[in-house]
Amino acid sequence: VLLSLISVAVLCAHMPLVASGTPTTGGSNGHGTSTTTTTATPAAPFTLTFTCASGTIRRTGKVCVHTQANATLKLSVRYCDGSHATGRDVRSSASADDNGDFTWRFDIRTRCAGPATATVTATSGGQTVTESKTFTITR
Repeated sequence: VLLSLISVAVLCAHMPLVASGTPTTGGSNGHGTSTTTTTATPAAPFTLTFTCASGTIRRTGKVCVHTQANATLKLSVRYCDGSHATGRDVRSSASADDNGDFTWRFDIRTRCAGPATATVTATSGGQTVTESKTFTITR
């Protein structure tokens, strides 16, 4: 009996282990070997999506984005007269929340009703993505 146990242990030590995968069968009798195919899952692409952008002269502008959780964000808003939104909230960097969301609110200090462009740059894990969205400033 001891000799049988040692023989089984030696044989098992030389057999390949199959952890996961899709088994395949070979041969005409349906008996075959099991193989494992391992594929690496690529990292999700680093994206940036605008979820809102609006503003009214002498009131508040709002720009909302969704990106990677905790990404560092920077906003620039250019009005139709070429001027840019100012204010502490626009000038300083921000961080997306744990869901990847962030909303800027800023005073609209232009007299130019019409198209404006919001540009946001997001940085996370050594990657950077920049997206722009045109929206309308109303009176």
